[in-house]
Amino acid sequence: MLCLETLEHVGSYKAALVKLKRAPRVGGHLLISVPNETGVHGVLKFFGRKVLMRQSYDGFFRGQPQGPYVRALLRGGDLEPFREPPRHGWGDHLGFDVRRFEAHLRERLIDTGSFTLIEARRLALGFGRMYLLRRVR
Repeated sequence: MLCLETLEHVGSYKAALVKLKRAPRVGGHLLISVPNETGVHGVLKFFGRKVLMRQSYDGFFRGQPQGPYVRALLRGGDLEPFREPPRHGWGDHLGFDVRRFEAHLRERLIDTGSFTLIEARRLALGFGRMYLLRRVR
């Protein structure tokens, strides 16, 4: 089962992981890739997109000031609150905190014994992450 650069766009990656958890058969694999929107990578992406696409964040901020998000990026703060409340359907990938995603992935799939993490890698100079998991029960 492949889930490539998708979870950051769904209203709730936590709800999506519940569905993905059931997709592979026992012994099957799940390959997930997500962006890294945190730290220096997040700062570069944020300002790079602003230069390339002038109105790239209107839907994400919904008329709210962007300063608190930028401060959280610069200070290494938690980005997930900026995704609250969860959006319905397709959404921006801003606010996708890979650290929170990894914690949730570990807590809900790996630590429960449902999946084994075969490999986790940084992709594209750290701008993305990839996880290969095998379903064990």
